[in-house]
Amino acid sequence: MNFKNNIPSSQITPGIFSEDDGNGKPALGIITKLRTAQPKTQEAQRRVSVRFELLNAARDLLPKERVANCLRFRIDAVRPIEVLYNPDTASAHYGNVAACGSVWTCPVCSAKISERRRIELQEVVDTWLSQDRGIVLLTFTLQHRQGEDCEDVLDGLLEAHRDLWRYRAGIELRHDFGILGRVRSLEITHGGNGWHPHVHVLLFLGRKLSNFEAKRLRNQTSDLWSHILSKKARYASAVHGVDMRFADNEIADYVSKFGSDWSVAHEVAKSHVKVGTGKNRLPNNLLADYLQGDIEAGKLWQEYAKAFKGKTQLQWTKGFRSLIGLGENKTDLELVREQEQVAIPLARLDQDQWRLVLANDIRAELLIVAANGSQAGVKSFLEMFGIFGVQYPGYYRDG
Repeated sequence: MNFKNNIPSSQITPGIFSEDDGNGKPALGIITKLRTAQPKTQEAQRRVSVRFELLNAARDLLPKERVANCLRFRIDAVRPIEVLYNPDTASAHYGNVAACGSVWTCPVCSAKISERRRIELQEVVDTWLSQDRGIVLLTFTLQHRQGEDCEDVLDGLLEAHRDLWRYRAGIELRHDFGILGRVRSLEITHGGNGWHPHVHVLLFLGRKLSNFEAKRLRNQTSDLWSHILSKKARYASAVHGVDMRFADNEIADYVSKFGSDWSVAHEVAKSHVKVGTGKNRLPNNLLADYLQGDIEAGKLWQEYAKAFKGKTQLQWTKGFRSLIGLGENKTDLELVREQEQVAIPLARLDQDQWRLVLANDIRAELLIVAANGSQAGVKSFLEMFGIFGVQYPGYYRDG
């Protein structure tokens, strides 16, 4: 491995992979050395740096997958690669560079995908609650053991969850409690008892539930979950198999442990990029530990990547998006390829110049400099690495 910085998983903080502000620690690695950094944006800059370093680790572990070539090659061989600045968000990104679009294995793409899905989901949640309707947050899990294959545990969980809503009792639940739609997401950690996958489900109800109704929904769901698992030679305790939060303040209390800006939409749309606590490590924690030389962490991450390949991270029940007036659900790759209309090109690099960016492994640092919106800053930074003759179209601002 030839990586610039080592990132202990313990230093990956909540929100580090999301576009929103997190509660981070001091900037890591080269970020602390960039004079262009502004205090109010250091945390955002640190996240960019960490994501690209973890992307390097993913490339090392999955050399034959799409993630290995993420943000390395041009989409259009005729057009240059652009360094684009968005003044509305004070951020930068690349244009005409092919992205892998993997929400599971690419720390860079998953940040963009999950954030855009979170924004959409947050709007739905806010609108739904403003209409005095009910929302329930359910989390399903099952018993697991050390050494059990990740794919086996995950498939067992997903199969049981699908059956829960297909059983007559599950259909009756939907009818009795006025469940009009569901949004399901996946999350997994690895700890002392092996792989621990769980499903988060947001239930959108036509009305708010009384305390008595909420207790009945929880008990009936838990009983049905235990019954389904037993038929599949699986088990979940009555206490831990199903966690339910139904009151607004309960949901707020549950998600607040991940930071003041962590919402129910974060929990569902971005749960896979959270940070594990204690000995429980999420996939990005495993990548970070691999960067520090933990080969076993790398093997675990490869096992995770194989198990989650092709799985849907955020799933809406059929017809629910139409019911609430949302358009067709975009694919992960479509979300990654979307370009902000207000983006301003600061620099255009030809193939040879881009090769030097890759050779110096400065994709993250170039974006951090560009996030200040200064063409002069971008020019000076590139020339530090011997990259001359870059096109600088127009002029936005200097300094």
